[in-house]
Amino acid sequence: MPTLNLNLPTNLGGDQKTQSYLYQLNEQLRYILNNLDGDNFSPTYLKTVEQTRSMAELASGAVEQLEAGRKIDYNELNDKIIAQAEEINQTFHTEIEQNNDNIMTTVREELSAKASIAELNATLESYVTQTSREIQLNFDQNYLYTTEVDGRLEEFQELIRTYFRFTAEGMELGKADSPFKSMLTNEKLSFTQNGTEIAYISNRCLYVTDVEVLNRLRIGNWEFTPRSNGNLSFIWRE
Repeated sequence: MPTLNLNLPTNLGGDQKTQSYLYQLNEQLRYILNNLDGDNFSPTYLKTVEQTRSMAELASGAVEQLEAGRKIDYNELNDKIIAQAEEINQTFHTEIEQNNDNIMTTVREELSAKASIAELNATLESYVTQTSREIQLNFDQNYLYTTEVDGRLEEFQELIRTYFRFTAEGMELGKADSPFKSMLTNEKLSFTQNGTEIAYISNRCLYVTDVEVLNRLRIGNWEFTPRSNGNLSFIWRE
C-alpha cells in the first residue's frame, strides 16, 4: 500500500526549495489517489485519504500562490535592475520577410542590463503576419534573469505572448498561456475557455453559462441584495 508523509515545512515561503517540495507533494497525492484498491478502504485509511485530499488542495493552492508571487517578484526585480544598472545596452532591429503565401514585418528591441543584484536580458518583439486569409499581430516579451541564489548563479525566464488575429469572420484576441479568448464578429462578442464558449453578447443581451454575483443583482427597479444575517432581500427601488 503506498504511503505518504503528510508533514509540511513550518515555513512555506516563496523560495525554489519550497516550490519544488509542493510540486513533489502534489504528484505523490495524485499517485496515491489514483491507486486505491479494496484493501485500502479500512476506516483508518479512509480518514487518511480524506486528510490526503485536504493536503492536495493545500498543495495546489500553495503552488498557485507561489506562481503568482514569482510574477510579482519578476516585475519588482526588473524595475530594480534597470534602476541600479551599471551597464545598459539597447538595440533595435526591423525586418520585412516575403514568402510565397505571406509577408511578415518584425520590430525587435533587445535590452541587457547588469546590476549588482542580477542581470537582465530582455527581448521585446512585435510582428505582423499577413496572408490572403488573415492578418495576425503578435506581441512577445521574453525576460531572462541571472541572479545569485545560495552562492550559485541561477536563471529564471518569463515569456509573455499576446496576439490579435483578423480574419473575414472577425477579430480574435488571446494570450499564449491563457485558456481564455475573445472573438468579435458582426453578430456577437463571444468569450471562450479551453475552446468552449462560456458567454457572449448579441442584440443588446448577455448570455452566460453560469453567473456568480458577489454583491447585488438589479433587474430594472428590482434588486436582490444579501443581508448580514445570510438572508436575501428582494427590494423595489425607484
